[in-house]
Amino acid sequence: MRRIIFAVSFLMSCLFAEAQMARWVMQPVYDSIYVASGIPAVIADSSGVTSVWNMNERRVIVTSDRLHAFREGLAVTTKKETDEITGFYKENGEFVPLSGYSVAYSYPYFSDGYLLVKKNGYFCYLDTKGANANIAPQTKMYPFNGKRAVFMTYKSPERMKDPYCICVDTGNKPVNFSFKGKTIDTEDIKYLSSLNDEGIGIAVVKRKVYFYEQDSLRLEPACVDKTEGSKKKQIQLDGNIDEALLDMGDSIVIKARSGKNDVSFVCDRLNRLRRIQFEGNSAVFKDEDQVKLDYETDLEAVKSGDRLFGLNCGGRTVLPPQFENVEFFLGNYAVVCTGGKIGMLVVDKDASFRIQMNKGNDVAFRHQKFETVVRLDLPVKFSSDKCRFDISPEDGCEIDKTSIQTRNTESGNFVQYNCILTMPDSLPDVTTEVVYPVRMTYDKLKYPVCPLKIRAWHYKYINVDLHEEEITIEHGNVEFTVNISAEKNPGESDYPFVVEIKTDSLQTSLEKISETRYKCRIFALEEGLNDVVINILEKGCPPTVFPFEIMYVKPKKNEEEQVTIQKRIDVEPSVIQEGEPLEAVQDTVAVGLPAEADSVRQE
Repeated sequence: MRRIIFAVSFLMSCLFAEAQMARWVMQPVYDSIYVASGIPAVIADSSGVTSVWNMNERRVIVTSDRLHAFREGLAVTTKKETDEITGFYKENGEFVPLSGYSVAYSYPYFSDGYLLVKKNGYFCYLDTKGANANIAPQTKMYPFNGKRAVFMTYKSPERMKDPYCICVDTGNKPVNFSFKGKTIDTEDIKYLSSLNDEGIGIAVVKRKVYFYEQDSLRLEPACVDKTEGSKKKQIQLDGNIDEALLDMGDSIVIKARSGKNDVSFVCDRLNRLRRIQFEGNSAVFKDEDQVKLDYETDLEAVKSGDRLFGLNCGGRTVLPPQFENVEFFLGNYAVVCTGGKIGMLVVDKDASFRIQMNKGNDVAFRHQKFETVVRLDLPVKFSSDKCRFDISPEDGCEIDKTSIQTRNTESGNFVQYNCILTMPDSLPDVTTEVVYPVRMTYDKLKYPVCPLKIRAWHYKYINVDLHEEEITIEHGNVEFTVNISAEKNPGESDYPFVVEIKTDSLQTSLEKISETRYKCRIFALEEGLNDVVINILEKGCPPTVFPFEIMYVKPKKNEEEQVTIQKRIDVEPSVIQEGEPLEAVQDTVAVGLPAEADSVRQE
């Protein structure tokens, strides 16, 4: 029997590891998912319910009210299809309920720490705790902007007579304006715009128009230069403020004049200066949009021929095509559509799984079938309860699905099955790489097919030896007995093989004496060398071949016929240990030779 000698030790055979695993952060049950405005989060809508998920994969808000955009880390909620305020959420999900207030100027946002609201026909400010600010309610107030707020009051509040404008800071301290070092009497300020996003506003003192800036409380006359070097003329109103101010619904316009020329100051609905129109020209002030959060990503969508999308990361497949669409990416997150619903995935670049068979050991196939265990190890974040994998019986591995074992631990999780391997066709008796395609799913996500590579060989547990004392030769016909020895594992009750004898052209017969002894007969030997092969055949396994050489010498005058039977054992160079000489090991038995040459063994 050929003896296999291993030259290399394989420490981690039956191993496959793959990085960049993906899992659902938000299950695909939503009608839409979009990036939140003002905070690093995403918002999902489904069946009239809005959810907010932060970038730590936590759902922090669930509401059936309308959730407005976040400003300054706060988001106001209103009843659907109304301006009635129900409260506001903080970025961490804490909710502050409100009652009796409605949205002012279609602006449901905090600004400089205050929310302008309406109640019973009056305006008032609420702070970030939901309490009324220490500013008396007024009939006309505007949101804070640039840490300043403008509102109108009266000398005679009870009669709403003699109106004038007041500006306060975020600490509710009045802002005092001055011109040429002289403080302006507050009651002379007939109109104040709010600061725009460039930090500029206008003030009408009595009938004259002035500019003011956020960082300065000094008033500067508003003038229009006709030509270079001409005398500046301050812009002023033709009449009183009631005649000059036009409320256009979506804007506020103050009509004024510079000499004989008309000048219009246009403010938006929140009273912020947006444009100055004069002599067919205009000066426009920029409107600073909310800063959009930018998320770099290494992810990309890959479209297949059947119009499905998969995910790649750095040019490597993370998930094969299985989605109807990939909506957008946020860093390591991907928002995808599947089954008509939207969900969000995260690609964990540091996560890896491992599949091993037979506890990582090489597989020695004694018979057609080999029973063992195949196990998938997962990182902690990936629950074994959501993971399944399979190998097709057509690929030589039949998994017993009823034997599944799952376990989640602090150090890692695993899924394990019992399985039966079928010996590959023509598996040699030297270690050979065998590949099993593994199909894995996690939480209904299909992963790429994984090539589980193991090392296996055909372990030939049978040996055939010549019985030296039972060889006879007569008239060219030789008869000899072979003994079969086989290693048995516990539980093996019989020898599941068939024995046959083969020659090139000679007639043969084989008689079974017992399970382990066979009598062989070769008829009409040719003089010289005759090749005979004893084959041990087992279902589903490559044959185990034992070649013999029979050297026959015909009888001569005064001499008997002679026969020598020699068993050949070839040793392949690929499995010789380093330093071992390459040679054939032979067992030789001679019959009819002189006594001193009988039973010669050559090793």
